[in-house]
Amino acid sequence: MLAAGLGLAWFSGFVPPSFAALLTVLTLGLAAVSRFASARAALTSGIVAWLALTATFVITSRTAESRFEAMLADRFPDARTLDVVLTPMPANPVCREVLAVQKTPNQFVVRRAFHSLVPGWCPSPRSPPTRSPGAANWPST
Repeated sequence: MLAAGLGLAWFSGFVPPSFAALLTVLTLGLAAVSRFASARAALTSGIVAWLALTATFVITSRTAESRFEAMLADRFPDARTLDVVLTPMPANPVCREVLAVQKTPNQFVVRRAFHSLVPGWCPSPRSPPTRSPGAANWPST
């Protein structure tokens, strides 16, 4: 099961190599602890890793949301933001796909973007934008 998860991280194309390497090191480290350490140490290290990973995703999510809302306010001052939905990329706490729902004086607008807290480490994908009726696409940030 661990090998399948690591294989997906390395070969799915969704996880940058740096995060796949970090995930591999974490997995191998926890597997070694569970094999060679006491049950108490294995349980403690698993809980610590889980809490650290969860905290990382929570902190980066809040940071990304505040930065993205500031960018929306700066780039679209006449629009009122109704909701911002951030979805993290698999095994990647710094990159998120974003949907922003805004209301302008005469229409509702959905802006779709990709946001990276560390653009040099996790650059935005340059896929062609998709259009749907009543939706506006916004370039990746």
